[in-house]
Amino acid sequence: EKDALFGLALCRLELGDPEAAVAPLEQVINRARRYRDYAAWEALAEALWRSGQQEECLALCDKLVATSPRGEHQLMRAHYLQQAGHHADAQLALARAKEADAQIPDHLRRGHRPWVVNARSLMRGRGSG
Repeated sequence: EKDALFGLALCRLELGDPEAAVAPLEQVINRARRYRDYAAWEALAEALWRSGQQEECLALCDKLVATSPRGEHQLMRAHYLQQAGHHADAQLALARAKEADAQIPDHLRRGHRPWVVNARSLMRGRGSG
């Protein structure tokens, strides 16, 4: 059951065992790629990063952006690129996120404000990390 696997993985993440969260999240993604509007991808990226699998996390972000190039996915990719010290690539991902935001109709754009604010914050902090 996807919901049970997703819940189990989130519990494992919250309990500080990100490695144990990876397998259930991969199962969710394999069964339903767009589960909860790609929430399993975001959780898996976090689990991979926290468990020291940075290259796998970045590869997952690349795959997500190839699957769904929405602005929030570009932002997630930029976040992990920045954390890995790939500042130029992070800036490119942020620019793509901004382009994606410009394509969204105004009536839908309001719901995307939180990730736009995060993008601006990430751009201001690009020299740190």
